[in-house]
Amino acid sequence: MNATVTFATDHLRVCYAFVNTTGEPLLLFNLLWLRGEVYPDLVYHAVEGWRPGLRATDDQPTLVLSKEPMPIKPGLGVYRPEVPFAVRVEPGKRISEEFTVATPVKLYNPHAPFGAQEGLHEVTCRQVLLRLGYALDRDLGATGESVPDLHREVVLFPFRVALEARHTIDSEPSRGAILVQLQ
Repeated sequence: MNATVTFATDHLRVCYAFVNTTGEPLLLFNLLWLRGEVYPDLVYHAVEGWRPGLRATDDQPTLVLSKEPMPIKPGLGVYRPEVPFAVRVEPGKRISEEFTVATPVKLYNPHAPFGAQEGLHEVTCRQVLLRLGYALDRDLGATGESVPDLHREVVLFPFRVALEARHTIDSEPSRGAILVQLQ
């Protein structure tokens, strides 16, 4: 996967191209939704490589922008887990998309509540990467439900099936400073 992140004063612009090189059909979990509607710019936000006391001069932490089924934090009761809609990608085929993320970025994961840690309310990330989730068609079986969309056929899978079959692919990190709010 190739991804380019452009840093602007009030947003990040992410452009990516994903090519199915597996040799078999797969489903790319690239369409996140909110209240039943797909939002092209909706993406999960997380910070990796951060810990209290990390110096601002370190090359970490990393802002991870992801479109994938997200695990549920242990002990958290979730009535209806979110699963991104998936798009079928045949072997050798390519999907390209663009989206924007407003800055400052606020952490977002529907299955893990966040809050300030040790009095820190924000952190500056030194790099940004995109993570996409996908599953091989054969690993999902006939558990998906087709959902009509305006532009393409999309599929929704049960949470457990999608999570257990999920693979991820990360882009190369793009370097640049971005402020992330932790609460």
